[in-house]
Amino acid sequence: MPRVLKSAGKYLDVIGTHDYDPHGDRWGALRKLAGSRPVWMTEWCAREKDASPGMIQSATAYGVALHEAFQGGANVFLAYDWVYPPRDSGEALIHVNWGKDYRLTKPYYLFRQWAEPLKPGMRVVDSSVTGRAAAGVKPTAFLAPDSRTLVVHIVNTQDKDAAIALKLTGKFATATTAVRSRTSAREDALALPALAGPEGLSPTPSGAVDGNVSL
Repeated sequence: MPRVLKSAGKYLDVIGTHDYDPHGDRWGALRKLAGSRPVWMTEWCAREKDASPGMIQSATAYGVALHEAFQGGANVFLAYDWVYPPRDSGEALIHVNWGKDYRLTKPYYLFRQWAEPLKPGMRVVDSSVTGRAAAGVKPTAFLAPDSRTLVVHIVNTQDKDAAIALKLTGKFATATTAVRSRTSAREDALALPALAGPEGLSPTPSGAVDGNVSL
């Protein structure tokens, strides 16, 4: 591959990859190989059979895949696939019964929830989690080019709720409010009451599969 990249030179603008073999530091290796070129995740879907409500298990898998890709250095994530006839696995975001009806799945709502607040030029910034639920909670934070907007996506991969409190640093340490939404077995990208507190952001209530806050 390095020889191909060297030969391609100026004719190669983007490095693209599917992500169906999630082992090792695959994103770190690809990021190093790409150099200054952007890395696009060009195909991933949840392919396991899924009988959970609204296919919430597949939505969780989507959230983990998005988290791993962006934390690993990917610049773009393309969902696969958008539309299929109804099926018992979670790869399609929208199920269409051709000529009759359609259904938006939990993976659709999770993908929409991730995409809507993100704007061109945003970059991933450091985020971490501590506490008893740390192993099952995965945060990904994006900062706008003007450093005035921060978007934090939080994926709870556990089968139970997790209480989450945001601790912000830098210029956002004094933030007193943030809009938020959540997708869970009971909610579909639901807009929730804004976080607020006189000395910073109050803890969120119960965590779900995926939540995001924008400041």
